[in-house]
Amino acid sequence: MNTTMYSVAAAIALLFWLIPVLRYLSAYVDIYTTRILVRSGLMGQHRSEASFAQVTEVRLGRGRKIQLALTGGESLELPALPRAKKLLTELQVLVAKV
Repeated sequence: MNTTMYSVAAAIALLFWLIPVLRYLSAYVDIYTTRILVRSGLMGQHRSEASFAQVTEVRLGRGRKIQLALTGGESLELPALPRAKKLLTELQVLVAKV
């Protein structure tokens, strides 16, 4: 009974560790000189793309998430990234150039 309890606890702990790690590792953000591409999901199956010509505002949201306001009232949210403030300033410079 103890072995079963420990193996179930280990399986639950592994599951609650593995799912966030896979989610983190399956999010991609590609920044080019004229556009930004955000892919998420396993193997990048959810894809969002925006040209910097469409971006009207770049702001920092809750939890270090960068939000891009697009023309037409749409918005594109990047996942939480390290050094979000530095990336925010770089994105603002790229948007200003286009």
